[in-house]
Amino acid sequence: MSRALIMTGLLALGACAPIPTPRAVEQADEASRSPAALEAKTHAAQTWALAEKRRLEAHAALDSGPPALAQLLAEEAMATYDEGAALARVAKAIRRAEAAEAEAATLEKELASVDGALKTVAADVEGLELRLRVAQGAEPPGTSKSASPEREAARRDAARGMLVQGQLLCGSARLLGAGSASPASPPSDKIPEDPSSPAVVSRDLLDAETKLKELASALEPATGAPKATPIDLATRARAACLSVLTRTRRQTSPGAAADQASSADALLAELAAMREKAVVPSRDERGVVVSLRDVFEGEEVGARGRTILEKLDRVAAAHPRFGVAVVVHSDKAVPAKERAKWEARAGKVVAKLSSVAEARKLPLFAADALPVSAKNSGNARVEIIFVAPEAL
Repeated sequence: MSRALIMTGLLALGACAPIPTPRAVEQADEASRSPAALEAKTHAAQTWALAEKRRLEAHAALDSGPPALAQLLAEEAMATYDEGAALARVAKAIRRAEAAEAEAATLEKELASVDGALKTVAADVEGLELRLRVAQGAEPPGTSKSASPEREAARRDAARGMLVQGQLLCGSARLLGAGSASPASPPSDKIPEDPSSPAVVSRDLLDAETKLKELASALEPATGAPKATPIDLATRARAACLSVLTRTRRQTSPGAAADQASSADALLAELAAMREKAVVPSRDERGVVVSLRDVFEGEEVGARGRTILEKLDRVAAAHPRFGVAVVVHSDKAVPAKERAKWEARAGKVVAKLSSVAEARKLPLFAADALPVSAKNSGNARVEIIFVAPEAL
């Protein structure tokens, strides 16, 4: 009888013992303390509040309801915490995007401000360039002092080379349209002007060509006592022509300049695809250049030369924006009485390029002023220069 009482007491004590908390409720408590739940509390408050409500209901169910209900409520609380965390991430992403857009708008305003400042600086640079040109124009041309015969000969060779380079530079500017506008009035330090305007370029082109004529006259053989080589005039004449060509090219719009650079690449590729041993194209500041040898048979263009020029003419026809300069070089000095014959050779080569408009072609005889080799035999050549509308 005493053993039965003991068993009954144990059962009664067991009935009063607390029910173990389901694992899901503990997990819901852990989830409520996680960093993700704290972010949800800040950025997704309504969802976090619902998760908290389900978690507290799960605890209440442990006290008054079946364990299965507490388990269900705890799992629902954890799912709601996850949903709140996801919504918090989305909210933060949206805020970052809004901040990035605001920063982009600020940067765009700053960029516009910088662009305006750059335009102001560019205008200031143009003004300084104008004043520099005026000052240079007011300065009298320098006079070369006499030197030893050897040095004087070197000066003369350099001046002859700069004369041909200047003629090619100024001629190239005309091929690209310089000189088509009415020349502007002489520059004034009181009235600002745009150095790249067509009228100013036309005026400066005429001035540069006048310098070239003065230089050519000064380089003619002296009949009396030897005279000093006008090396300073040669330098200025070439620089003036280079300035005109540069400003002529500058008038091209940025978009067109990119197209022309691409066109120069295409032109170079077409020349390389000709697979002619005699045609070795290159590219320099003038444009795309082909140097040919043995073009003439006597005074006329030979059969081989005609074949190559026909192919070059087809390439020129495909690139009408490029001017074409033909420069004939000799391997030795040419007497005055034979100069007309050599100049005619340049004209005969130009005539073979029939697809190019006359206004876009320039024949030029350089004689031996621009040698490429110390050996005279390697300097006789014909250069076909596709003059680029934009600096490459």
